[in-house]
Amino acid sequence: MIKRWKKKTQGKKLISLHHSNAWVFLVLTITGLLLYLPALRPILLQVRGWVKDIHIYIGLLSIFILML
Repeated sequence: MIKRWKKKTQGKKLISLHHSNAWVFLVLTITGLLLYLPALRPILLQVRGWVKDIHIYIGLLSIFILML
């Protein structure tokens, strides 16, 4: 009975790790596209630095999540 409980706990941890990694990947994809597409550069001129910083920090966060 205890082994079943541990398996569920590890499964829940794996699921939460997968979900957090998926959200990080989604944010990296969106910010990467915003930075890459030339048509969006004039529109995002004022916030481009912020988007770039967010992209870099989320990328570093993704490395930390994968090390868990």
